[in-house]
Amino acid sequence: MPVDYSGTWDIVSNVNFEGYMVALGIDFATRKIASMLKPQKVIKQDGDCFTIKTFTTFKNYESLFKIGEEVKEVTKGMDNRTCHTVVNWEDDKLVCVQKGEKKNRGWTHWIHGDELHLNMSLDGDETQQMYLLKTWRPLQGVTFFCHHNTLTWQMSYPRALFYFIKYLEKLSTKCNLHFP
Repeated sequence: MPVDYSGTWDIVSNVNFEGYMVALGIDFATRKIASMLKPQKVIKQDGDCFTIKTFTTFKNYESLFKIGEEVKEVTKGMDNRTCHTVVNWEDDKLVCVQKGEKKNRGWTHWIHGDELHLNMSLDGDETQQMYLLKTWRPLQGVTFFCHHNTLTWQMSYPRALFYFIKYLEKLSTKCNLHFP
């Protein structure tokens, strides 16, 4: 089952964004403003259906898509061009191909722990962005078992322990639980 991208993500790094915007043909003034912004992404995932909202103090952008289905998209958040967009899974990565006026355009999203990575590319120019998870997500990779009033759990991958500890911390503050 693919990873769950749902959550609120705050940008922490933005490498070569200026060069990417130059390749898009974005004017100087807009590039300078955009370079100073600190976008926040809110992603809602329902199976293979996604809503990705990007919020800034300058412009907001919303992208809606279903995995494997082509959509006509106007890239209002960037260069206001119309393109045909298809997003597919490649392992746990979301890989987007955009066909339109600008050639070899697309992006790739993936998650590593509490980091959301985004690489946007355009005919050889690329920008790399990293976002940190702001909101808590449901436990991933942890299975609970209850047998004879004893609760046990199993971790399906090492990083699941991190989410499990965060879950217990959140649970203990909400339910006034104490752990020895």
